Amino acid sequence: MVTIAVSTISSKGQVVIPSKLRKHFDKKVVFIEKDNQIIIKNPLDFEKSFEKDFKKAKETTKMIEEYEKGKLKTLKFDSVEDSIQYLESLE
Repeated sequence: MVTIAVSTISSKGQVVIPSKLRKHFDKKVVFIEKDNQIIIKNPLDFEKSFEKDFKKAKETTKMIEEYEKGKLKTLKFDSVEDSIQYLESLE
C-alpha cells in the first residue's frame, strides 16, 4: 500500500514528518533532491535507485494535484503501479 501525507514547511524551514510515516524511520533520514522533487529515505534501506524514486515522486505530485482538484476522494492504492495506472487513465 502507498501512504501519502501532506505537511507544511515552517518559517524556520522545518518539516514535521507525520507519525504514520515517521514510524518507519530511526533518528536519521537521507534527503535526495532532483528536478524540484525531494525524496526522504531511511539510511538503513538506502538503495541506489534514484530514477525509480523520482518517478514515484512525480506520480505522487500528480495525485496530490488531482486530489486538490477534487478528482480523487482518497489517495490509497495497493501499489505504486496501481496509482500510476490510475493517473495514466486520467490523461
